[in-house]
Amino acid sequence: MLKTSKQLNFPVLLRVVSTCYIGAVEGNINFDIKDLQDLGINTYRIYGRRSRWEPEDDDGKYGWPEISQIQANPNIINWAHWDQIMTNPPQGSDYWWSGEPVTVWQGNAKIIFNSLKQANIRPVVSIRNVDNSWNPSWALQLNPRRAKEDWNEWWEQVFATV
Repeated sequence: MLKTSKQLNFPVLLRVVSTCYIGAVEGNINFDIKDLQDLGINTYRIYGRRSRWEPEDDDGKYGWPEISQIQANPNIINWAHWDQIMTNPPQGSDYWWSGEPVTVWQGNAKIIFNSLKQANIRPVVSIRNVDNSWNPSWALQLNPRRAKEDWNEWWEQVFATV
């Protein structure tokens, strides 16, 4: 039988912490961390598709490096590619793929992720092999992943994005 605090003769302070989040999904027109903070947003969903951050195979050799090689030496990844696309995206916008250059937000993924981190807003990144237009075409063979080389490419993309 459960007893109330009154029956136990001592005060009980309950602290309820919700496991729910109030979040937002990125748009391509404006990114302003102040808007998210004003709304009390604590998660921000980002669509990290391959056509956004790896429109061409980052090392030019499909299926390389292998998962075990990345685990043994993370510097085997072509970090120059990832640094370039995350800090200097095409047309000056991390949303270069989603609209006209004059209408999309001008900035990069590094700004987005750093701003979210400083504001204690959790990014939720959805990573996909190809987008809804089946791009990039080089990654179609990953959908679905069948061969060891497919899994190597998938694992590298997830690891590099994170």
